[in-house]
Amino acid sequence: MSTPKRSTTTTNLRSPTKSPPPSSNGNSRRLFTESDEIHLLKSFLKLSKQSSPSSAITSPNLERIQTRLDHKFTHSQIIDKLRRLRIKYHREARTKSLIKTPHDTRLHKIARKIWGKKAQQLPKEEHAKEEKEKEKEMLKGKWWECSDEEKVKELQKRWVLLRMEEAELMSKKAELIKKQMKLIAQALGFYSSSSSS
Repeated sequence: MSTPKRSTTTTNLRSPTKSPPPSSNGNSRRLFTESDEIHLLKSFLKLSKQSSPSSAITSPNLERIQTRLDHKFTHSQIIDKLRRLRIKYHREARTKSLIKTPHDTRLHKIARKIWGKKAQQLPKEEHAKEEKEKEKEMLKGKWWECSDEEKVKELQKRWVLLRMEEAELMSKKAELIKKQMKLIAQALGFYSSSSSS
């Protein structure tokens, strides 16, 4: 009995590697130029300073952004680009090694002002000022004109009294803080007990 001989030739099962067509490369189909990206982020930064970044994406604001860009983009293209830039910023913020070009550095600096930790924290004083402005606007509204004059005057008097009481409380608080600071200073040896008034 003879055994069948195995063929020693092998066939190449892999097809020859083809390079992708040039149109499938992301850079050749790029909608936004580098200057468009810079203009987009700068425009969005101006708008986000007036309100939070999430509420800055409104139709009128998108119109303003559109006018500042060199090319015509649709609202959905602008929103998508902002979303991609935000994702890119957060990725770069985690690992600084992804920032390779001067353009990426410029984008990162602008994006940090929009989406960075410091940009997200609204100072308490600024927030309080905004609340007072809203209160003033509400009080200046047209409803005063429709109300009874006597009731309006009574409310105004009550507001004045309330502000006076607030001022008095602030004065008492300042006095209490002063006494507390003296006690702390005495405990630390800055004042002698005989010099307290």
